[in-house]
Amino acid sequence: MGFLLQFFCFVLYVVCAVRYVFKSVTLLGSVAFFALLIVFLYNWTAINLFAYGGATLLPPFDIFDKLCRCQIIVEHFAYTITMYEVTLSTPTEQNYLLEGISTNLSRYIAQIDGTHVTLQCKNRSYLSIACRDTFRHQLQHILQEEVATTLSLGYKSIFVRRLLDLDNANFYQNVLIDTMCAFDHKYDAHQLAGIVDATSNIYIDGYYNFRMANFKRRWQNVVNMVLENDYLLHDNELILEFLQYLLQSVDVKTQQLSVCFDTYGYTLYDASGKVVQSMSAFSQESTAEQSALVNAICQNVQQLKVYHSSDLSQDFCDIAKALFDVQFVQVT
Repeated sequence: MGFLLQFFCFVLYVVCAVRYVFKSVTLLGSVAFFALLIVFLYNWTAINLFAYGGATLLPPFDIFDKLCRCQIIVEHFAYTITMYEVTLSTPTEQNYLLEGISTNLSRYIAQIDGTHVTLQCKNRSYLSIACRDTFRHQLQHILQEEVATTLSLGYKSIFVRRLLDLDNANFYQNVLIDTMCAFDHKYDAHQLAGIVDATSNIYIDGYYNFRMANFKRRWQNVVNMVLENDYLLHDNELILEFLQYLLQSVDVKTQQLSVCFDTYGYTLYDASGKVVQSMSAFSQESTAEQSALVNAICQNVQQLKVYHSSDLSQDFCDIAKALFDVQFVQVT
């Protein structure tokens, strides 16, 4: 009889554990614990009644420690098998694109109690992200948008620079090229998000090499127009005139934007002091000053406030003065 009771209790334990793991970790957590408590108490008292004639009905004190350990084991097992994990990869020379994705996602990953790690192996770089399966779909959606943005900005810049043969571009040329890549990137990113599959590992350069022929043809047309007027690329005054024309052709305007430079880069703030998400997946050659200018241009800023603790480059100051109503504030 004692053996049958133990076997019956073991079956109940397995059923509770399976339901706890595979249905709802949060809702059945406490239920599973109390079920285990009842099962074990019943198991112990029943065996004592049959074996010792009911001499005692009190369980030994260490049974509660055993029950707590059982719950911890089940919770750990449940957490392990219900994880969502995905890895993003690029060639090593494009590692800066992965770093941009990691920076943009770091705060969200922390909010969902996830984790991420970057590593390099031979000629490729990897970014692995893991979180509870509960947040699978939210993270997949955000990954689709981030990868699409990287393709429409970072890889577009790679494509354009190779055709223009401007790997060693100066400050003005970098601002012009990055503006060309960023000005209509949202349209491309919206379409690219639909072809990015975040349910499995993502080789970002694979999308660029094999899934973006239509986008490359459109980018090629833009580059051909620039090449037909290649003198534009080699005259800083003409670059400024082109950027001014670009700003005047856009109806949507941002009244005020603040740029705060620090040792880590820069941060954008709107008129109310709220942080504005910046576009950062530009070329490896672009500096923080160039990136900040491109963000201001794409938002068609009317008044630009620049806070800085170290000296700014003369090129940055000249372009900012030519395009915006700018105010420079030295901070200590």
